[in-house]
Amino acid sequence: MMRTLTVKSEGTKPFQLLENNQILAELNYPKWYGTFQAELSSAKSDSVLTIKASGFWKSQVELWEGEECIAKSTLNWSLSVIISINGKEYLLKMKSLTEGLFVLMDSDKNELLYIDADMDWSNLKASYHIWFNEGIKTDLSNEILLFLVHNCNYFSALSGNASCTEYLAAM
Repeated sequence: MMRTLTVKSEGTKPFQLLENNQILAELNYPKWYGTFQAELSSAKSDSVLTIKASGFWKSQVELWEGEECIAKSTLNWSLSVIISINGKEYLLKMKSLTEGLFVLMDSDKNELLYIDADMDWSNLKASYHIWFNEGIKTDLSNEILLFLVHNCNYFSALSGNASCTEYLAAM
């Protein structure tokens, strides 16, 4: 059976990563205006990880655990995101602009997982569905999965996806 996770948010509440209605981790934007900084917390730990935008054009996003940067992403000119996690590089790109579908690929261009954005503007609800390629083992932590969702939000806002930009502005 294909592993599927859901990420949900309602209004100004944190994004929650869920599996079988169990909260695995949360992504919280402390400020509702354009800083693109966020905090990640796990249901299994008291530690809080911090997401910060950096670089001249704020084209890099870093995930910090205390004083250590554990993941970094960089928006490149081909409108995809290069993500470095523990020395491994991945590519996050929009598979379908009109459907809000993202794909994460490894350095061999294997499609590891898919992130499908679903925004309900009338109720200010956002959700993502994450499903994994059954044929390839993926060992990304729950916090890294929410870091990917943050990158989807960030990428959409910077690339001019109006619906996502409006949503982030309302946060």
